[in-house]
Amino acid sequence: MESSVDITLVLREELELLKIYVELEALRFDDSFSYSFDIDEDLGIDKHEIPMFLVQLYIENAIIHF
Repeated sequence: MESSVDITLVLREELELLKIYVELEALRFDDSFSYSFDIDEDLGIDKHEIPMFLVQLYIENAIIHF
């Protein structure tokens, strides 16, 4: 995880990875939860960069401890 923090992605790319991750987790848990991604159109997801997998940790924790 430490090395992944050094890699940044445009927010759009991180969101695409998150969607794939959540789809896989939903399959793993036999679709026992529903989810949606509501992104504000004014957010500028093509302009901002964030560390890779930063948000994924929170989503993983929420799914596991649901």
